[in-house]
Amino acid sequence: RGAGAGGGGDDDMETEEGAASVVVVDEGALAAAVKASADGDAAAAEDEEVAAECEHGGGVAKRALWKWACSMTAMQCCGGGGGGGGEPSSTSALARYEAAVYGAFAGDVRGMLRACDGDYDASAFAYFRSLLDLRVDAAVAGRDPRAQGEVILDEDDALAAAAGDEASLGEAFAAVSADALTPRWPTPDALAAIPPTAEAILDALRPLSELRGAVGDQRDVQRCLILGRTRELVTDAITRWIFPDEKDVGDRTGDGADADADA
Repeated sequence: RGAGAGGGGDDDMETEEGAASVVVVDEGALAAAVKASADGDAAAAEDEEVAAECEHGGGVAKRALWKWACSMTAMQCCGGGGGGGGEPSSTSALARYEAAVYGAFAGDVRGMLRACDGDYDASAFAYFRSLLDLRVDAAVAGRDPRAQGEVILDEDDALAAAAGDEASLGEAFAAVSADALTPRWPTPDALAAIPPTAEAILDALRPLSELRGAVGDQRDVQRCLILGRTRELVTDAITRWIFPDEKDVGDRTGDGADADADA
């Protein structure tokens, strides 16, 4: 009986192994199914709906609303609320990193900097990512990069509140615009936190680059490369980095470069 039970156990194991075998998928059939779905009437109707939405500006508004929601979530993750972006009430690593993730989604440097802990590279990424997102949002919306976004307001709600009166409608929009929690992107607080140019970002990061001497020289080279300052890179930054003991090597190299240029 023991042998029989043992034999039954082996059969069960073989059955389980057979059930756990890998299913081979026909890649050709899968690709054909995907293509058929993409070429179907439902996909064409969805494409037309998206195109019409973008043509009437709906896509821009939804993009702004999504970013505003991510920014508000980032502020709330660390207890900063949604209004002024104040100091976080929670210092847990989980809250800070969650805020940074939502900040990256929105292009909100305030959320991302919470997880940088004074690190130069991480802070540089946060600033430049936010500046890039700000410029892209402005180009998509057709507005000035330093201007705050328009209020995202449901027209039905506004009309209901204004009872169809144009004057009341304008007052309703004005009242909502004054609220710090009004859906708009970018918000005034988010704009104020982003330096307007790459040079301004590097100036803001300079205190972090000066924490370590050797690393500071590397940051000067990096700054010249980012800003396209080739002359300063060759005559000053690189020579000072390679010859740290030669205090006047940059001046001598600069004089030589000027003489060659004059010749």
